[in-house]
Amino acid sequence: MTARPVTRTARLTHRGTGLLLTGVVLVLSGFVAALTPVVLLGLLLCIPVAATTIVLVALHPSGRFTVTRSLRPAPAHVGDEVTVTTRVAPRHLTAWSSDLLHGFGLAEEVPPALRSGTPLRALVRARYEDVHLDYVLLPTVRGRWPLGPLEVTRVGPLGLCRATSTLGEATAVAVRPRLLPMTGSSALAQAGISPMQAGANEPSDEDASLRRYVPGDDLRRVHWKSAARHRELHVRVDEGASLTPATVVVDLPAARRTAHDIVLERIISVGATLATHLVETGHAVRLVAVGDAGPASPSAGARVVATDDAARARILDPTIDLTPMPVGAARTAARAARLTEVVGGRRGAEQIVVVLGGDTEAADIELAAYGDEAATSATRTAVVVTRTGGPNPVANRLRDHGWRTVVLADDNLDDAWQQLLGVRA
Repeated sequence: MTARPVTRTARLTHRGTGLLLTGVVLVLSGFVAALTPVVLLGLLLCIPVAATTIVLVALHPSGRFTVTRSLRPAPAHVGDEVTVTTRVAPRHLTAWSSDLLHGFGLAEEVPPALRSGTPLRALVRARYEDVHLDYVLLPTVRGRWPLGPLEVTRVGPLGLCRATSTLGEATAVAVRPRLLPMTGSSALAQAGISPMQAGANEPSDEDASLRRYVPGDDLRRVHWKSAARHRELHVRVDEGASLTPATVVVDLPAARRTAHDIVLERIISVGATLATHLVETGHAVRLVAVGDAGPASPSAGARVVATDDAARARILDPTIDLTPMPVGAARTAARAARLTEVVGGRRGAEQIVVVLGGDTEAADIELAAYGDEAATSATRTAVVVTRTGGPNPVANRLRDHGWRTVVLADDNLDDAWQQLLGVRA
């Protein structure tokens, strides 16, 4: 994100405009009538307006004041309320700088993606040494959005001129995809398709990762120090002793001309939700994307075992910048190479969970071509995201190749996932 240039604008108020016009009229009238006192009176009326404008433009607050922002939570998810506190303070606190600060009119530049189309209302808290703006954002679109810079409005003496300028730099607000509600129990384990590997219940002093306790875990693996610190049970787990590893593939649809593709965002949201859910229920998970036009994140595709905030970030942060490629040969080749890499990198009976769109372009996915190859060594599950329910050619084709498939036309992922795995009727 590039910094915005500092802008400065100065406009006369109605009072300043009237005084300036009166002065100009008197100067012209006095000049025509050869009345020197009238000319001088007109100049006396124009001088305050000109002087006020020059002073407001010259005395720019940049360099004299600092702007800092704090956001909670950060990063946020689509639909979360984000509390923002913007603090403005003079670099050198004096009575003059404090008075100048309290005379500012402050406003934030907020993109529509962060305010849900509604006007912002900020609570202003003024103290002698600083001023705070408190307000709430409601992100509606995944991505990284610039918040700011701060817009400062100053009114000159006698109210003759108003100057507006920017102060500080923009702050990048990272917005992760929305996470859909999921039950805390391990649906894969309940469904009987994800057996525990040998040695899973044997405690080991070499385990370096922790996850939340799931009913049925051996109490000998409880990490009591973490339980006391977090006030909830955590168990020691390593990749070799966890549930069957899983790979969640987010198959991005081709880029569309519309600025906000609802199906694309739902695919990413479903993939992020499933990856997070599987990690929290004990699986070693990697989340990979195909059809992505953006640069690869260093943490994209890394296997995650722990359930702390850093582990969740390794799953969710790469999804912020996912951008679909346009239709073409380059996209087809990139998707094929990525899918081949995913299949080649699986471990043993690793489960493959694919989230993809249900349009006709996705019907030619390479997943169907290698489906028979993975049939005996992996559990293959697909969630086909569509705008409307009913039979879908993509889902039918995957079923023909041995995939467990469900069509998701709404946000009720939990029921669809449980029904898919046979946990609910």
